[in-house]
Amino acid sequence: MTGSIILSVNHGGMGEEADEAARWLGQLLLSHGLPVLSRQVIMEDESALETALRGALEAAPLVVTLGSGTSSELIRRVISRVTGARLVLNNKLLDMMEEEYASREEAMPRRAERLALIPQG
Repeated sequence: MTGSIILSVNHGGMGEEADEAARWLGQLLLSHGLPVLSRQVIMEDESALETALRGALEAAPLVVTLGSGTSSELIRRVISRVTGARLVLNNKLLDMMEEEYASREEAMPRRAERLALIPQG
């Protein structure tokens, strides 16, 4: 069956925001003909996420991960390992981040650049 799976990585404080984002995303995917076959909430644990991601990739052609803060780095690292894709700098994302900091008249911290690393391909 064609569909999608949504994995929400919970770092302890996502609660209602994660549920709202997952519902919105599920409705968007359904409007494009991709029903959500499963939605899973995973604690911010590398092993748990890897197990859930491997299972999801076997079950559905599209897997979407949701996370924020520290979970975003964990998600990228696990996706890279599971798929074998190298993490590469996405200049468009980096530019968007720099523009966001500039709009607030703040200098972007160097450590924030790693948020623009995404799995290649």
